[in-house]
Amino acid sequence: MGTRTPADLRERAVADADAGLARSELARAYGVSLRCVECRLARERHGEPLADRPRSGGPPNIAPGQRPALAA
Repeated sequence: MGTRTPADLRERAVADADAGLARSELARAYGVSLRCVECRLARERHGEPLADRPRSGGPPNIAPGQRPALAA
């Protein structure tokens, strides 16, 4: 069994909400805040994708080959 992506978990949470699970129960079951659940459900209601939005900021200042050295 593979690992689940955050988008997959969001889709499952929305499906559970459509099935009638309370928002507080969703938050507890998925380990997120109630505010997070409410925001995701609002985005889904407005037809927005459940995937992460692009993050702000510029490109990284290091080369991709230098990343492993930083993690060590």
